[in-house]
Amino acid sequence: MASLLSPATTAAVAFHSCGFSTTHSPFSSQNSLFLLSRRSGMMRCSFSPQDIVPLDSLSHLPAVLEFQNSFSDSQKWGFFASAGLVWFYLTARPGVLIGAIDAYLLAPLQLALDTLFGTRRLKRSDFLVTEKLGEGSFGVVYAGVLLPKNSTVNDDVRVSKARAKAMDFTGEFKQRVILKKVKLGVRGAEEFGDYEEWFNYRLSRAAPETCAEFLGSFVADKTNTMFTKGGKWLVWRFEGDRDLADYMKDRSFP
Repeated sequence: MASLLSPATTAAVAFHSCGFSTTHSPFSSQNSLFLLSRRSGMMRCSFSPQDIVPLDSLSHLPAVLEFQNSFSDSQKWGFFASAGLVWFYLTARPGVLIGAIDAYLLAPLQLALDTLFGTRRLKRSDFLVTEKLGEGSFGVVYAGVLLPKNSTVNDDVRVSKARAKAMDFTGEFKQRVILKKVKLGVRGAEEFGDYEEWFNYRLSRAAPETCAEFLGSFVADKTNTMFTKGGKWLVWRFEGDRDLADYMKDRSFP
């Protein structure tokens, strides 16, 4: 049986029936109708959304007023200015927050996905090294191709420039790559190779359109005329024959 109570009594009873114990109701005491029933042994309440009082009306509470009055206007402005500077510092590019998200979230996620799909399982036998393109203090750069699956090439063919020029890059060997051999026995070369690998993975996540696609790396498992066992190789996808000078001559550059 439903009973119609007075606003004050209804607010108090309904508040307890809804699971609240505070004496400050967030609902207005006027224009509110609470129907109480004991169906199934439970107390139920009903009210309209118009009865909800905005949070600004809670400013009369002593705790809120005490907290607001504990800060002067200058302290409030200082707090907001400090919060703005901290947010700018964390989100500026390159920033601490973005770097932390990349290091602790995106990098492990990329590693897990690459491991799951096998993109980081490169090995020496996957590539045919064709010709040398250049050499620096820490490494030697070669052109090459990614071999199709279940195909093998003799080691002596890897250094044949005549065979490299005669190869058909639109047929079986259509996936051209650039390989960099990290020098062994040169001080700082191996460390620089590790940093270069990390930086290329980082760049592939942050700005993949700004550089050649980095395919990964592998460590040679044997020594021959081209490879040295234990040596690291970095691999990029071949993006074209144009160099920086060619791009600078283009009127649309940069």
